[in-house]
Amino acid sequence: MSKMKLMKWVLLAAAFPWMVPTTVAQSTSGTTTTTERNRNATGYYVDEIGLRISGELAPEGFIDPSIYVLGSNDLLSVEVKGAIPSIWRGLIVNVMGDIVIPSVGTVNVGGLTLIEGSRKIEELVGRQFRNSIISVTLDRPKNVNVHVFGDIPSPGRYQYPARTRVDAIVIPILMGGLLDLNSNPLVQSETHRIDIGDNKALIHYDLRNIEIIDSRGQKRYADLVSYFHGGDLDANPFVLDGAQIRVFRISDGTPKISISGGVRFPFQSVFRVGDSISSLVRMAGGFSSESDSTNIVVIRKSGNSVQVLSDLSSKIILAPNDRVIVGTLTNFRGNASVWVGGEVLKPGIYPIIDGQTTVADILRLSGGMTPQAHGRSSFLNRTGEKELRRLDYDLRFQRLRRTSDQMTEGVEYLNSEFALSRRLLFLDATDSATTRRIRLYDGDRLVIPRDEGSILVFGQVNQTGYYSFRQGKTVNEYLESAGGFSLSAEKDRIFVIKTGSSAWFKPNEVSLDSGDMIFVDRVPYESLTTFRENQLQERQLSLSRNQFYLSIVTTVASLITTAIILTTR
Repeated sequence: MSKMKLMKWVLLAAAFPWMVPTTVAQSTSGTTTTTERNRNATGYYVDEIGLRISGELAPEGFIDPSIYVLGSNDLLSVEVKGAIPSIWRGLIVNVMGDIVIPSVGTVNVGGLTLIEGSRKIEELVGRQFRNSIISVTLDRPKNVNVHVFGDIPSPGRYQYPARTRVDAIVIPILMGGLLDLNSNPLVQSETHRIDIGDNKALIHYDLRNIEIIDSRGQKRYADLVSYFHGGDLDANPFVLDGAQIRVFRISDGTPKISISGGVRFPFQSVFRVGDSISSLVRMAGGFSSESDSTNIVVIRKSGNSVQVLSDLSSKIILAPNDRVIVGTLTNFRGNASVWVGGEVLKPGIYPIIDGQTTVADILRLSGGMTPQAHGRSSFLNRTGEKELRRLDYDLRFQRLRRTSDQMTEGVEYLNSEFALSRRLLFLDATDSATTRRIRLYDGDRLVIPRDEGSILVFGQVNQTGYYSFRQGKTVNEYLESAGGFSLSAEKDRIFVIKTGSSAWFKPNEVSLDSGDMIFVDRVPYESLTTFRENQLQERQLSLSRNQFYLSIVTTVASLITTAIILTTR
């Protein structure tokens, strides 16, 4: 062998480790190939197929390889670690159930579980890559075909991403639309915000007994009420490929179950076999803060009689149409409080016994009023939800509109007056009988204003402003102190506005107190154009009146003339 040939063989042997098979990856469409850099090589590595797959909607949780069945459009990866490292990404299972591995061969995995298919692939690849570690992974699961039927809108076959739960399939179909999880991943979470108790499209269907039959014929049920209300994931299972889902309509005879009283979310729903008090409490969000969990009764109708089952020491089996009622504590507002502000020695937020603590009690707790307090002008701001609900119930404007003889303006004025006064309760904090009588509720705000020792005089006076209050001083004396009336003052319209309540009185109807206001109204303002128009209208009215008088005189004169002529004949 010549030296030249020997040199060629030496160079070829030296370059052999760099001549390993290049990494081949099929595209997600299965028709084109891309070449990727071997990930054992040095330098920057980008997995293009992985980036494309990551942009799609990821399945929830993890796939169990022991039960996942491979089928058309599953994407697999095969990696070889050994003397000749290789990796194939995006190997697609075709419609025949085959996977084509470049430079290796074809293997059929359709209908096999992921574990079974992986073993078959490893066996084929291992024949060519001996003494190597071979691993198979699922890059992207195929979409699942689901058959939805029953008395529902648009029954038929639908496709969804793998590991889609029942709610993401059933709810959009019942509401008349198809959930597009691929185009908008956020849509799936939006489905959970649906109020299944009030939605008109859902109340006609039994969401607690949704029938699911998988491809092997095994039957199970989904309970979306338990899932939405109680967060029970097992009641909202994943749907496998080829599953059949059947949704039933509710009829007049469909049995019901309900829970109410001391729970966070009282509800009524379709009865499901296996319902228990604990499961209903969980679906109702648990016991509320005012509940008495030791006082639970079950109301059961038997024939024409009603039974009250109160001894629940043993686990009771609920029957169709049972009504569970959880008792509440008589005084449950342990967190009730009121805010006291203004002229008290210790303003702040104080705990109360809801509906029992009085204004006198809270004034005593807050140290009483300061010397600068204007107790007679105190007021209570009712902001608590309980009190507002009571007031709303007492005054129902739609019923008033129907039964009263008020005009539209009258009812609107009634509504506006109610809105202004519904929250405020004016009181005289210096009157012990009043403070002992008024009870406080959670959220109330008691305000004791400051006594500024002044009277505000404003309106049509020459010097508006505050003037020192002096007991016994009259309205006219305060007006004189303010420089008297201005030129546009309407002296017949003088009002005293009481502090606190803002009630308006005539000067001779009420005595002045510190903090009151004296208001002098003005002659109605008008522009020059309006003034001229009024003058013209007055002259026209005067002319019309004179013409009317002349016509009367003329008529009377003609009558007298006619009478004289008749008598002279």
